[in-house]
Amino acid sequence: MVVHLSLHDVARVAALADLFPTKTPAAIAAELLSAALDQVEAAFPYVQGQRVIAEDEQGDPIYEDAGLTPRFIDLTKQHSNRLRASRQAGA
Repeated sequence: MVVHLSLHDVARVAALADLFPTKTPAAIAAELLSAALDQVEAAFPYVQGQRVIAEDEQGDPIYEDAGLTPRFIDLTKQHSNRLRASRQAGA
């Protein structure tokens, strides 16, 4: 994967690398991207589904999430499996 950053963002990554000299700019960029993806996933709104999947401590029903989160997780697993298989086939 190739990611193109604006000049300003490249400068900010370089500034972080100066602040944290044990990290390479590539490692900093990877950590930032990972953190951003975690935040995107956490920001997906919960949408109550129809199916009860558990009960809370008071015995109240907990409904499945019918929003984007389960689909995102499923697609992530699919892509991960495909990438892993591709990597193994090339090794």
